[in-house]
Amino acid sequence: RRNALVYKAKQRGLDGICLTEHDKVWDDEAVRALTQEHGFLVLRGMEVSTNYAEFGHVLVYGIDRYISGMWDAEKLARLVETEGGIMYVAHPFREVYSWGDEGLVPSITIEEACRMPIFQLAQGMEVCNGATHQQANEYAREVCVTLGLNGTGGSDAHSTVGVGSCATLFETPISCQEDLVRELKAGRFRAVVRKDGAFL
Repeated sequence: RRNALVYKAKQRGLDGICLTEHDKVWDDEAVRALTQEHGFLVLRGMEVSTNYAEFGHVLVYGIDRYISGMWDAEKLARLVETEGGIMYVAHPFREVYSWGDEGLVPSITIEEACRMPIFQLAQGMEVCNGATHQQANEYAREVCVTLGLNGTGGSDAHSTVGVGSCATLFETPISCQEDLVRELKAGRFRAVVRKDGAFL
């Protein structure tokens, strides 16, 4: 499975991947071995399930283990700050859209979305998620801009099929976990979508 992810990422033109399992972090030695074996950057993060309902999945970088109580979003934010990491809300509006008479429509306004407490704790959010409908991604981008936060892109691939559908393009090359966290904090990147074999 791990090798297949790397092969597909290379094929899709990525320079590296970040593995963000639900509520756990990949073993550091295994990730380093994978990087060395393929000559391809593999980093690790974690997707933490929190108590903030449909807005509660948070991508955390710079934390090397699951810590008891991280499900509490406010405690998670304090832990991330203490550890020198950073947190971004994952696919924030995937569950907000439903089918109405005019197609897919959001159940809350942009103003209501901006007041959601999770966005006061995180440094940014995914605005391009490969497993989320385009309208929900566009909605996330609008909320992100309104709040003055940074927006990332990620494939959210649970198999090789979606690898590289969305990505984060950094201004400076990333070579290690510390680089990733530093550049995410600095906001030197943009979310991109893969279309017709290229990232836009």
